[in-house]
Amino acid sequence: MLKMLENILGEKYHFHGFSKGARALKFLTYKVPSLLILDIDMPELNGFELLKIIKNDENLKNVPVIFLTSNGDRDHVIGAFKTGANDYVVKPVKEEILMEKVLKLMNDKSNKDMFF
Repeated sequence: MLKMLENILGEKYHFHGFSKGARALKFLTYKVPSLLILDIDMPELNGFELLKIIKNDENLKNVPVIFLTSNGDRDHVIGAFKTGANDYVVKPVKEEILMEKVLKLMNDKSNKDMFF
């Protein structure tokens, strides 16, 4: 999944991908991205846990978040939005759909040079 995201988004944005939530959180102590794409099912720290930490961090709380996950369960979708996600996409996703969602959120941000 990370390789696919890098292929789709890496030419247009600075892309940093992590397979573990704890590694992503460590990175976020040094960089504030313009957008986050999270999966629910990550080892060490799942997407919901990571999003709660992000939304409670003064520097990160306004960063838009897209959940990109294989779990389309209604409770997960509702939980993602209640936790603060801006969008929710179920895998597999078509490249053009993901790009439209990314562009929509990025157009709402003034800093467009960092993508996570």
